[in-house]
Amino acid sequence: MSCKIFIRGVVQGVGFRPAVYRTAKRMGLKGYVRNNGSNVEIGLDRDYEKFLTTLRRELPQLARIDDVAVKKTNEKYDDFIILKSRKGMKHSTLPADTGICDECLKELFDRRNKRYLYPFTNCTNCGARFSLIKDAPYDRRNTSMNDFVLCESCRKEYLSPENRRFHAQTTSCPECGPGYVLYDKNKKIVDGDNPVKEFAGLIDKNIIGVLKGWGGMHICCSLNAVKKLRKWYKREQKPFAVMMRNLDTVKRYIEVSDVEEKLLTSPQKPVVLLRKKNEQEVSGILEDVSPGLPNIGVMLPYSGLHHILFHYMK
Repeated sequence: MSCKIFIRGVVQGVGFRPAVYRTAKRMGLKGYVRNNGSNVEIGLDRDYEKFLTTLRRELPQLARIDDVAVKKTNEKYDDFIILKSRKGMKHSTLPADTGICDECLKELFDRRNKRYLYPFTNCTNCGARFSLIKDAPYDRRNTSMNDFVLCESCRKEYLSPENRRFHAQTTSCPECGPGYVLYDKNKKIVDGDNPVKEFAGLIDKNIIGVLKGWGGMHICCSLNAVKKLRKWYKREQKPFAVMMRNLDTVKRYIEVSDVEEKLLTSPQKPVVLLRKKNEQEVSGILEDVSPGLPNIGVMLPYSGLHHILFHYMK
């Protein structure tokens, strides 16, 4: 007997509908999946219990099922398809922005890939979510990517069920996506072919910069310019968080337990409060960042842009 399944939880912006589609097609089921804003609705012709068991086992990394409701029907289907979203009660949980995944990071530094050094690289498993969405359901038209029309190459990825960018709502590439512009302190555009590289070079020269990224604006400087930043920002004693190039760099200056390492490297890439090493040279380097304190807030690069900046910086 056919049925409708209504699933609530973290099912927006996490590749949930593509996962449902692939599971159903692999099991030879017919029906549909649709985003309702507050839940995901699935229509199936049969075997819903086996389907749910398989789906839970193969759930996308960022997804979470909190509640499942099943309603028996007598509907018939010819194939399994993804239907256009419709608006419903907007009570769905949205995931936090998620650090770039290993696959996207590999593409980022592959000279043969069309997204080589492209700062907005993402897929259904990673990237900005909460920072981009304007409304539910989580569709491209309801995000700040709505102004950027997919090129033919990106559209093929978007429509390919076996591609990890299948129905990735914020996907793009250098041909069809946004780019960065560098401004000087007088709000004039700085000429150049590579504004990210130019910005990285200025940071290396101890210039203070402001970077627009996920969640807002980030004030950036090198460790050598922290005193200069404090004077300019009028924060003489306030502890700052520091972004370090990679985990090896963190361990050079910081005491890191297994639990803390797991937090640092988790998909959300949070700021983690860690204890400085006791060595005088090490603690001296970080003293300006968190003056008079034994600990410091540390984070790893979480966006493509961060990784590209470190790639260009000394």
